[in-house]
Amino acid sequence: MVAQSPSPEVLFAMFAAISVAFFAMAVTLFVTRFKRCPSNKLLVVFGQGIPGGMRVQHGGARLVWPLIQDFGFLSLEPITAPFSKESVFTRESIRVIVAGEVVLAVGTSPSLMQAAAERLLGFDEPAIRRVGQDECAAALRELAGQLTVEMIHRDRERLGEELKKMLDERLARYGLEVVNVRIGEISDDGGVIAAFEQETRERLESRAREDATLAEQRKREEAEFLARRAEAEAELAARHQREIEEEERRRKAPPDVLKDDPGESLKNM
Repeated sequence: MVAQSPSPEVLFAMFAAISVAFFAMAVTLFVTRFKRCPSNKLLVVFGQGIPGGMRVQHGGARLVWPLIQDFGFLSLEPITAPFSKESVFTRESIRVIVAGEVVLAVGTSPSLMQAAAERLLGFDEPAIRRVGQDECAAALRELAGQLTVEMIHRDRERLGEELKKMLDERLARYGLEVVNVRIGEISDDGGVIAAFEQETRERLESRAREDATLAEQRKREEAEFLARRAEAEAELAARHQREIEEEERRRKAPPDVLKDDPGESLKNM
């Protein structure tokens, strides 16, 4: 018995069902695999069909093909890595304890983004913080070995700047950059820094006493000057008043007859 072929209506229905299924799959693929990159993250896409096997971008969006490609995100949010009581040795082999913190973040330059994608993808925030702390400790040890205790104590701002430069070089291989370095308490075992601080306090107190003495002297001189000026002004005003009174007396006094017309007065006598 010869099998009958499907009717055109059945073939059309099958074709329509297959088309709808493919369309639904395409929409699902587009919705689930089209990845947008927020402004505070990096999108890392890796797998087949990508030059170099990896693409990193900041912002925008990208279609991630299923089965042959995958993706991940790297946060650009700053991470604070404190270094509490880090023990280092200075150029004079004096043990110094330094406390502070470093604020770091994944960089957005092409080289830093690529390095971060290669080394930090899959790391959580505590793991990245540990990387920053380890590199900071190594940089601080290297930097302290080039300085004296006095240099470390007297110029903390420069110490922070130099530490930032060294950390930028060290962390660049991880795709990280330093946002800020803050140097906190500095102490040592031998009391050298305490002696420096005592000397600084004494110098500041001496300068404060000198400033107070100078201010008091200036105040006294200014008061004396004002008193002399007030006295001079009072004397000038009194002299001016005496001149006015003298002029008034002259106008009111009777004329001297003999002085005005001596000849006529003698004739009338």
